[in-house]
Amino acid sequence: MRSIPLPVSTVPFGKTVLVFRKTKTFQIQEDGGVFYIIRCKSLGIDVYSKKLSNIQEELEEAIRSNWREYALADDSELSPKAILLKRKLLKAIEELAK
Repeated sequence: MRSIPLPVSTVPFGKTVLVFRKTKTFQIQEDGGVFYIIRCKSLGIDVYSKKLSNIQEELEEAIRSNWREYALADDSELSPKAILLKRKLLKAIEELAK
């Protein structure tokens, strides 16, 4: 299985931008030429695409979705595992004005 590095430092998020405190390099795995996959357990990311050209868009949407669902949520609304994911997201990413 071939691996392709994909460094990400920022992700657009509405009127703001999500900025990785340290550029994160995700690994794109090629699954027999059928799918391209990115998995990052620490940030709760598991995305795939049939086209390599779409995988970054899928990754950015997963990051935005996790930010909305976990990082911005009140701890009282989250399970213990979700709180751990929230902490990892907040440690890795900050939201800044554009």
